[in-house]
Amino acid sequence: MPILLVIFSLFANISVRAESLVDDPLTQTITFNSLLVKTYGEASFDLTAIATSGLPVTYSSSNESVATISGSTVTIVGAGSTTITASQSGDVNYVAATPVIQLLTVNPIPLTISGVTVSDKVYDGTITATLSLGSLTGIINTDDVILVAGTGTFDTKDVGPSKVVTAIGFSLSGAKSGNYILSGQPTGLSASITAAPQTITFGSLSAKTYGDAAFSLTATASSSLPVTYVSSNTAVAMISGSTVTIVGAGSTTITASQ
Repeated sequence: MPILLVIFSLFANISVRAESLVDDPLTQTITFNSLLVKTYGEASFDLTAIATSGLPVTYSSSNESVATISGSTVTIVGAGSTTITASQSGDVNYVAATPVIQLLTVNPIPLTISGVTVSDKVYDGTITATLSLGSLTGIINTDDVILVAGTGTFDTKDVGPSKVVTAIGFSLSGAKSGNYILSGQPTGLSASITAAPQTITFGSLSAKTYGDAAFSLTATASSSLPVTYVSSNTAVAMISGSTVTIVGAGSTTITASQ
C-alpha cells in the first residue's frame, strides 16, 4: 500500500506543472496623437503611433482621394478630410489592440487673381462694367485649374473719370479646382464713363403770318433729355419754354439745343 501512494503523488505533481505553463495573451494599447492640419501640395509625412506591445502598427486612410498611406508614410493627394486608423492585430502573446482614429484635414491652396482690368465705356445709363479675365497665381503640378470670369459694376451710372469698380463672382473650374480656393475677388479696379453722343431731331418750320396764334416747338433729343430753344430775333418771335409767340413780321432762326 505505501508504494501505490507514492506513485499517485508523483502524477499529481506532473499535472500541476503542465497547467502552469499555459498563460493568457496580454492586452495592448496604441498611442496615436492628433494630426496637424495640412495644405494640399505639402510633402509626405510619417505617422508615429506606437503599441505598448512593441509590435508594429499599421495604418489605413478612409478617403484615399485626400491621402494615401504606404507603410507609415502619408501622401497628400487632395484637399478635404480623411480619418487615419492605427491598428495592431496582436500575436500569440498579445490580443489585438483597440484601433485609434485621428482626423486629418487638408486645406485647399489659396490662389490670387491678378491682371484684371476694366474697360472705359460711354454712358449708357447702367452701372455694368466690362472686365478682362486676368490670371491665377499659385497653381502647382500643372494642375487643371481654370479661372471663371465674374462681373463688375461701377459705383454709379454717371459720367466721370477713374470711377470705382467692384468685381464679384470670379470662381474656379477644372479637374483639380477642388484642391484650390480663391483668396479673394479682384480689387483696386477703376475705369471712366464718358458722355454719350446725342442728336436732335427738329423739323423745318412752316411760314407764319403776323397775328397767327402762338405754337409749340417739338424737337426731340436721342437722349430723351429736354430740349431748349432760342430765337435769334425776338422782335419777330419770342420763346417761352417750347412755345413761340409771334410779335412781328420778319424772320428769325430758332435754335434747338440740348
